[in-house]
Amino acid sequence: MLYSLLRSLAVFLFKLLFRIEVKGRENIPLKGPFIIASNHLSNIDPVVLGVACRRKLNFLAKEELFKIPLFSSLILQLGALPLKREGVGVSALKESIKKLREAKGLVIFPEGTRLKSKKKIYEGIGFLVNKAKVQVIPAKIYNTDRVLPPGKFLPSFKKIKVCFGQPLGFPPDFDSRQIAQQVLKEIESL
Repeated sequence: MLYSLLRSLAVFLFKLLFRIEVKGRENIPLKGPFIIASNHLSNIDPVVLGVACRRKLNFLAKEELFKIPLFSSLILQLGALPLKREGVGVSALKESIKKLREAKGLVIFPEGTRLKSKKKIYEGIGFLVNKAKVQVIPAKIYNTDRVLPPGKFLPSFKKIKVCFGQPLGFPPDFDSRQIAQQVLKEIESL
């Protein structure tokens, strides 16, 4: 209920203020589990993907966000899952697999943090794909680093664009590293 209400408000505001453009929305399945794997440029990227995707999404979010009293309660209600960024976030992986087995959508930023240029990709996405046997929808967000740069709190009203690629499936013999590398390649190609 809260997710739907806030999403409706965000859709209105993002169309009005940021002239959000979404391409490839038809690539997101209407039912069943999936992972959206996206680049990550700004703190508003989870909201952007929530606006761009008509289905309710769950997000992996850095565990530090869950230490902010009121914000923590809000993002938990909106479907965020805490992710320990150092070491292996076993509980986040287990909870992610549980959500996927419940036929939910899950958003992952496989590079692990906000980046302007290509860096390393974490293999957690490959692990999740192998365990949950789900398809991955690559996504690329444009311009949010100019709308709300790191360290800023007030946005500038520039156009935002989101592109969703074709769903990716992987052969059973692909390991986590191969899946992660292919996902990154697909994100970069959008």
